[in-house]
Amino acid sequence: IAIVASAVRRKENGWADDEHPLVFLFLGSSGIGKTELAKQLAHYIHKDKVDAFIRLDMSEYQEKHEVAKMIGAPPGYVGHDDGGQLTKRLRKCPDAVVLFDEVDKAHPDVLTVLLQLFDEGRLTDGKGKTIECKDAIFVMTSNLASDEIAEHALQLRREAKELMDQRLEGKFDEELSTNITISRHFKDKVVRPILKKHFGRDEFLGRINEIVYFLPFSNSELNKLVSKELGTWAKKS
Repeated sequence: IAIVASAVRRKENGWADDEHPLVFLFLGSSGIGKTELAKQLAHYIHKDKVDAFIRLDMSEYQEKHEVAKMIGAPPGYVGHDDGGQLTKRLRKCPDAVVLFDEVDKAHPDVLTVLLQLFDEGRLTDGKGKTIECKDAIFVMTSNLASDEIAEHALQLRREAKELMDQRLEGKFDEELSTNITISRHFKDKVVRPILKKHFGRDEFLGRINEIVYFLPFSNSELNKLVSKELGTWAKKS
């Protein structure tokens, strides 16, 4: 959350590149909060504006011809007058938070459209009209490398627990942090090759401002989540 908040703050304060939209890639297992964070980001920026959160399930864009479903069919083709699912909604709200859920399932031609969107901050629809969306925020989610990320997180938590146990035994005088951090070596040597192998092009990965790692919940985090949900339901009952 801190990584996303810092990037958004830089954009809001004019410290980021104004020529390109903000692009995130959220990595981690299913059900761990990737989609929810994107929704909360839209709520933070746009409050209750209905059109400000756009979600596209990329499992619906696995075929080459489904590019037309995203940006609209060209003249002479069925559905030309309907427009695209993305372009129609971006035209209504060019600074929306756009979620591309499970982006790893999208066809390579769809990824080419996304690359244009991320690189130029604009998108041309099937009618030849250009939509400027440099102020939009794009969030992609993926389960790629989720097993490796989960295993790495378990290893880090084991190491953190060992250090904490040693501190409790009096082997360390200084205060130890319970926070765990994904190592640079793991990001560069384990995760990035997996992403590069799947997406197949450096320029696509190069347009991502921040890759955010969602780690499996610890027992204490799960207890807090359950307690919070139970409290919410208790208030409603």
